[in-house]
Amino acid sequence: MRPTHTFRVVVVTLAILFSLCAAAKDEKVFIMPRPAEAQTYPAHDSSEKEKVAVAADPYDRSEKTQGVFRIKYRDEDLLPVFLIISNQGSQPIALTGMQ
Repeated sequence: MRPTHTFRVVVVTLAILFSLCAAAKDEKVFIMPRPAEAQTYPAHDSSEKEKVAVAADPYDRSEKTQGVFRIKYRDEDLLPVFLIISNQGSQPIALTGMQ
């Protein structure tokens, strides 16, 4: 008894889906770090007049980069930095006029 054309299509489709699922299992998914208020970071600056705080959180240790990046940027002489801007005022801020 010979398998029908439909059966072959189903078997090939299932084989492709299984291969894609197996490949996706090893793929890391990027999870954006949740920022805290800028004033809580060690490297921060705030302006009472402008009611804005800015912080920089460098990814300088391997334990910080482990769950975030696939590429080892330190091996490429690059330092990823997480930039946090907190607005403590009641008005929106615009970064377009920065110098």
